[in-house]
Amino acid sequence: MSKKWDHRWRVIVFDIPENLKKWREYLRKELKDLGFLPLQESVYITPFPVTGELDELLKARNLRKYFRYLTVTEIDGIDDLQRQFKIK
Repeated sequence: MSKKWDHRWRVIVFDIPENLKKWREYLRKELKDLGFLPLQESVYITPFPVTGELDELLKARNLRKYFRYLTVTEIDGIDDLQRQFKIK
């Protein structure tokens, strides 16, 4: 990626109810399209700020209440993540 990394990780945690399963699958795809990688099934991470774009998408689908944003500076397995995102 050509973006400059600010040494902060953006983590998205979500819990979308089973009756909204189709939206859960849709949003997983959208997160990947925005440059997020999955840490777990409902936890995604990126080194770049994209919360504005994501927030618009969530509000448009009335799903914002199921998501939490975290910005962290330390995370287990950082070397592996830096390699996956091609940053250092």
